[in-house]
Amino acid sequence: MRFYPEKSAVKAKLRVPIITQSLERLIDRGMLVGYGMRTPCKWFITDVKITSLGKRKWSEWLLSKQAKLPWKEAR
Repeated sequence: MRFYPEKSAVKAKLRVPIITQSLERLIDRGMLVGYGMRTPCKWFITDVKITSLGKRKWSEWLLSKQAKLPWKEAR
């Protein structure tokens, strides 16, 4: 998978469950809409779509991560 580099500390067997769990959490929080089939125990996700709440949270996160440069005021 292209989410992790080849020499990653995450084992190949665990990559898919980790990504699936992350997607499920975002779906449960209302930030994504998942398309696929859900059984009582597991999601079989085929597609996801970001919601307006997800876009808003993403933009808040992106803006909070940007560094502010220490410009001095010109007088």
